[in-house]
Amino acid sequence: DSAAELAERERALRDSEGRLRATHENAAVGIVEIDRDGRFVSVNEARCKISGHSREELIGTLLSETSIDGTASLDFTLFQRQVGGLQDSYTVETEFLRKDGTPLWARVSSTAVRDASGAFLYAVRVIEDITERRRVEERQKLLIGELNHRVKNTLATVQSLAWQSMRQGLSPEAALQRFQDRLL
Repeated sequence: DSAAELAERERALRDSEGRLRATHENAAVGIVEIDRDGRFVSVNEARCKISGHSREELIGTLLSETSIDGTASLDFTLFQRQVGGLQDSYTVETEFLRKDGTPLWARVSSTAVRDASGAFLYAVRVIEDITERRRVEERQKLLIGELNHRVKNTLATVQSLAWQSMRQGLSPEAALQRFQDRLL
């Protein structure tokens, strides 16, 4: 019977919508929708936790209002290209300010949603907090720099020892013995 079939389809649609909503709200990454002007129109709970803002504080906020100027320009330029139909998706690392003013690095992947004619409707953006990864990379960079400095100093010391051992016109065997003694 068609009424029973219609009721079953409506139930399946409600179930599907419920699963999609639950997935959106329980995702471990921030998920937002942004209109063509760069305003937040939908924000999941993870995005709120990442920035420390409530959903009400974020809805209607411009994308550029949450970013730090130095990194926002690339994101905004790519977003404008997306709105203009020049690209469908992009990924960028950008710096945000949390509500408490502390900086946060995020990896943002933005994908355009278009209508049947190809006109931009909104962008779906997935935001992952990469602040800790960036801290680890900076620390690693610092440690590698320190290691390079120490290796250069060690090599300079070895070079000096070799020069001092060889400069007095000793036989190669005596110079080698003197160098080994100094090195030890």
